[in-house]
Amino acid sequence: MYTVTHHDVLLNTTPDPTLKDFFKQKERFADLINCLLFHGHTVLCDENLSLYDSNSSTVFDHKAIEMSVNKGRDIMMRVNHNDLALLIGLENQQTIDYTMPFRILVYDTITYNQQFHMVNITSRKSFYPIPVVTCVLYYGDKKWRQPYSLTERMVIPYIYKYLINDWYGHIYDIKDIDVSQLNHPDNIMMIEAVQKFYQWDRNLESLRDMILTKEVAVVVATIIGNKKFSIKVQKEESEEINMCTVFDEYVKEREMKGKVSLLLTLLKSKFGVISDELIMKLENSTTDELNQVTLTILNARTEEDIMNIFN
Repeated sequence: MYTVTHHDVLLNTTPDPTLKDFFKQKERFADLINCLLFHGHTVLCDENLSLYDSNSSTVFDHKAIEMSVNKGRDIMMRVNHNDLALLIGLENQQTIDYTMPFRILVYDTITYNQQFHMVNITSRKSFYPIPVVTCVLYYGDKKWRQPYSLTERMVIPYIYKYLINDWYGHIYDIKDIDVSQLNHPDNIMMIEAVQKFYQWDRNLESLRDMILTKEVAVVVATIIGNKKFSIKVQKEESEEINMCTVFDEYVKEREMKGKVSLLLTLLKSKFGVISDELIMKLENSTTDELNQVTLTILNARTEEDIMNIFN
């Protein structure tokens, strides 16, 4: 038996599970898919959705060869629509991937093969698989400029062009989503905030009116910020977050830590070894105290000269 196992892991894994949890709520999922696939028309309703097993593992067997494949999906919902069923998958993608159409093909192939193997061998003649649609929500900071379909990655002689089976990827860049086609307030709030951050001109005033619920703020911070910024948002006690205030505090904290790190390097270079007490003093110092250390360090002869600033 030949076994292949594969699981996609992003370089920064934090946003992926955060977005999974966010869109597993059926109301949000339905609203997003209505926006992406149906231009905002209410085709999907949360009452018609049920969470489907997202573990895309299956076995491909042919005569003497048996191959096991495991490729985890992010979210899969079963849609019951007028007595018919449909499976819709949502993949969250942080980085630009030129193999995305191929990955979607693999996801969908596995899902169809799973259905095939769930049917008794005597019933396969009358087997009708549930259709599968996979959407990709790309939330990286760069513009998506990679192919949307399988054949875009191929060089095909013109005479054969229409003979090649294609596989189209429903890939959507979060920066290009028309929020006017969304209805769920959480989706509108989250996607508008992400778009605003990606368009940000480094002027904090432009973020002044960005007031988000804590749940949405965590998602936004996770997408656009680094891990430390996300943790800072999560530690906020209020259920309403002013992103301008939090980001301003975060930037100042980073600047302070950077200044402390630089001063520690200079002090170690000057005195060789410095005490834990001085390190602690620097790490808990005010901006004024750090500025005083900066002015004093050049003429300081001993560590005591620096310690006197904090006394």
